Amino acid sequence: MSFDISKYAADVVNSVSKSIDRDFIGEGDHIVKIESVIGMTSQNTGNDLVIIESEIIATKNSEHSKGDKVKQIFTLSGVPSWKVKETVGILKSIVTACLPTGTEVTEEMVSKALTGGTESLLVGDAVRVMARKKTSKAGKGFLSFSYDSVPEEIAQDPNKPYVVAPYTPSVTTDVNDDDMPF
Repeated sequence: MSFDISKYAADVVNSVSKSIDRDFIGEGDHIVKIESVIGMTSQNTGNDLVIIESEIIATKNSEHSKGDKVKQIFTLSGVPSWKVKETVGILKSIVTACLPTGTEVTEEMVSKALTGGTESLLVGDAVRVMARKKTSKAGKGFLSFSYDSVPEEIAQDPNKPYVVAPYTPSVTTDVNDDDMPF
């Protein structure tokens, strides 16, 4: 009896392709290029999520390296209302960081930016992600994220010199800053 792939062909055609394995963004100061933005309802929890998948194009003081594939998951339901409000503000910061200065954010723009996978309005844009370790009032450690726009010339050529506000990680690491664009 010989192997016949044709009996699996329909299943392959109708399946969902496996995505690239990505780490969560860790502590550091990064410039990422957005590759995909997925808006979905989790099959496991029923929560509404936005997943932003990116590639590190430059990083400083980080566990990541240039070229690493990373992600962030933002939960919009199934969490306390203060957390939803905080997440909505974070998502607006990301969308705003991808727009030309002074551009008004509209509902239609947000809908096209925070869904669509590789067709999202944000795909191809670069964003500065600053992730800092902090401690909650309850003594629990967490990462606090901030987002900023990146000049177009840096997004196109991350090896160009780029000066940003100083960043001091909570853990000192030996990093060669010579190849950093910021």
